[in-house]
Amino acid sequence: RVTYLDCMECETKECKGMQNVHKTYLRLLPEQECFLVFVSKREKAKKNVVLKLLDNAGLTDYEYCGINPSPSITAYRNKMEFSFGDDGLDGNLCLGMRKRESNYEVVTADCCNIVNEDICKALSTVLEYFRGTDEQFYHRMRHTGSLRHLLVRRGHFTGEMIINLVTTSELKTDLKPLVDNLLALELEGKIVGISHIVNDGVADVVKADEMNILYGQDFIMDKCLGLNFKISTFSFFQTNSAGAEVLYSTVKEFAGTSNDKVIFDLYCGTGTITQLLSENAKKVIGIEIVEEAVE
Repeated sequence: RVTYLDCMECETKECKGMQNVHKTYLRLLPEQECFLVFVSKREKAKKNVVLKLLDNAGLTDYEYCGINPSPSITAYRNKMEFSFGDDGLDGNLCLGMRKRESNYEVVTADCCNIVNEDICKALSTVLEYFRGTDEQFYHRMRHTGSLRHLLVRRGHFTGEMIINLVTTSELKTDLKPLVDNLLALELEGKIVGISHIVNDGVADVVKADEMNILYGQDFIMDKCLGLNFKISTFSFFQTNSAGAEVLYSTVKEFAGTSNDKVIFDLYCGTGTITQLLSENAKKVIGIEIVEEAVE
């Protein structure tokens, strides 16, 4: 188990997203050497977990080939689901990750080092806009308030970004000025779509009862090992694109040449592995229950 460090801003403001990293957002980048040592220790811990799982399953006839690390350990996530909340009882409106050991309080993730700066800028713009309104975050126990989540997807290799605001149907604020503010941002990549998703369910999950595109489209394009993929708002795609290339290259290597075989890719998502294996197979069939992922 990782020991938590105090946050530089407030010793209690640590988000649950940092439970597997021993540095807080602001401390991460200035201490890369220390962080890399920590990552190395985690790789050893992962090795022990994998070997224990295999041993518990009674598997002995295998060759352990080690763990292939991700090429990127910062700014690697291509998808984030941020939550609206406050920083304490009747506190300021926040947008980011749930505070550790709290179901309501949120740590604003406007300097989150696991995502590209474009995503942080979008988050800050959305939060600033709603702090200037009367809208409140959705309280899961009282079922009051309108602001629920911000879902952002950004192509790691293309820089294309879609921004999805998730609220209840009780939202009263005009969203056009927010769209204008987002489109005016100076970004490394480019916003290709902005949507408003309505979710009146009681569960704290991101889903759509209704979806309205406010600008552009509801998907991004990204690349993986030379192939182009259309990734919609709710379709599955590995959140670490650079790491996914390492993973899929390994899968392809292990699969070898299968020109005389039919390969079934179960729970295929957008069909990344399906398409990569199709180069060396007689036929590949991907099976997926989420229609948006394969449309």
